[in-house]
Amino acid sequence: MLRRALGDPTLVAGTDGGYVLRVEAGAVDAIVVVDEGRGGGRAPPDGDASAAAELSETALARWRGEALGAAGDWAAPHRARLDEARTTLLETGLAARLRLGEDVIGDLEAAVLAHPYQERLWSS
Repeated sequence: MLRRALGDPTLVAGTDGGYVLRVEAGAVDAIVVVDEGRGGGRAPPDGDASAAAELSETALARWRGEALGAAGDWAAPHRARLDEARTTLLETGLAARLRLGEDVIGDLEAAVLAHPYQERLWSS
């Protein structure tokens, strides 16, 4: 049984339906990144490119490596959902920076190479 590094209670607990992770939502990077990508409950007003660029940049800065990279096959649907959230953040950030008049050519080329089937990247 896993325990918190600085004491009890149990971090992972068994239930009738499987296991449950007992932590605050803010302690799980994936939840924080997805929440920030949605604006953390404070979505920018329509057309506010500066706020959209900032939210995207803040959320993407938390991202490190492959989502659930060390997890097994059971994590595939969760990994796909998180990868989709990351790509959406990337698209949103690039589009916002472009509207702000920033030079995003290098970042956009890299994004298109990494995600060649994302139409939103091509249309930017």
